[in-house]
Amino acid sequence: MRIGDFGQPRLEALLDEMLERGRVTGSFLFEGPQGTGKEALAVELGRLLNCENGGRCPAKPPFARRDGSGAAAPRCSSCRKFDVLKHPDLLLVFPVPADTWDEPIPQGRGDGPHLNTIGKILFEKAKNPYYRKQDWERPLNIAADVLRERVLPKVYSRPVEGRMKVLVISDAEIMAPAIGNTLLKTLEEPPENTLLVLTSSVPQRLLPTILSRCQRFRFVPLDPEWMQARLAALYPDEAPQKVRLAASVAQGSMLAAARFLLGGLEQQRELALDVLEFAASGRHLELLEIASQLGQEHAKKRQQVPVLMQMLVAVAHDALLLQADAVAAGPGRGPAASTGPRLVNADSAARIAKIAAALGDEALRAVIQKAEAIEKQLAVNVAVEHALAALFLGIAPEAAALATPPRGSSGRDARR
Repeated sequence: MRIGDFGQPRLEALLDEMLERGRVTGSFLFEGPQGTGKEALAVELGRLLNCENGGRCPAKPPFARRDGSGAAAPRCSSCRKFDVLKHPDLLLVFPVPADTWDEPIPQGRGDGPHLNTIGKILFEKAKNPYYRKQDWERPLNIAADVLRERVLPKVYSRPVEGRMKVLVISDAEIMAPAIGNTLLKTLEEPPENTLLVLTSSVPQRLLPTILSRCQRFRFVPLDPEWMQARLAALYPDEAPQKVRLAASVAQGSMLAAARFLLGGLEQQRELALDVLEFAASGRHLELLEIASQLGQEHAKKRQQVPVLMQMLVAVAHDALLLQADAVAAGPGRGPAASTGPRLVNADSAARIAKIAAALGDEALRAVIQKAEAIEKQLAVNVAVEHALAALFLGIAPEAAALATPPRGSSGRDARR
């Protein structure tokens, strides 16, 4: 019995050992950055625990190991049901707008599947474990009635077909504290035939009593080479260069890489280049307008600013590489617009070379440090507009005194 290749070798080895000893039961918390496979690995554990071939069925692509382990075993009925997220002993719960779980299944003609919103999400997750629906117009939550009517009854019922019930509550930090209290007794003493997995990218928002009742497993950002191979499998129609770039700039998140491939990260990369160019040329008004617009949009587009911070870090790293090339080339040469494989944003090397020449090493290192700090601060309450204005205006040393934006500064449309 061996877990597939989910890009988390330390956790995979630990869980393999626990599976071997028969100790994968109880309450787990999978914590770490978004897009690092927490939900996918939770489903994989459930598949192995219920495999009719004793865990010898291999993980499905793109997570099957290349060493051939388990490849000779036929896929059992239970594993095939887990593959499409339709096993009766598997329950996935995730944040959606209120009443979404109560939507009826639409009736219609034709042989195709008739799916409500939850059914459509599960259908997409079965094809791509990193799928996340983005176009919600209403706030998301994990409602109390979903826990009371769907999760808890399943916890205390017998497995329908398999040996273990597997319940996965994704983004558990979105539960209100009062709702989280509903789970405390279950987390502390779950039935022995049940695996309950919470996933969270912001575990500090969970109740301390929840944290203390779970075995905690820390996921780390994925390796870009690992991501590149999986992205190529999940998005076969995308150009290899675009896939490589997505894997390189996504800071170890398959979710961020998918946004790039679908257009979101490209827009944020252009914005990151604009910010650095405006800072280098002293265009303070434009920087304040960008900070204002992003601050206004943050409540509805919560991933926009974290992705921009990741892009600023990636561009600044490339600029430092170009500066190092210039030093190696000799005095007076300036940063070379290298397009070598070391650059994440090789297709924008000419623009980045100019940024590198204008800002210099010290300012570029400050960009990386401050952007990473802001990304962490976003997990708690932070004044987004003021934090961004301080970052943008502080990139150029002479602009530091202007780091507080004026009240009522207006956003701009431009290309955002």
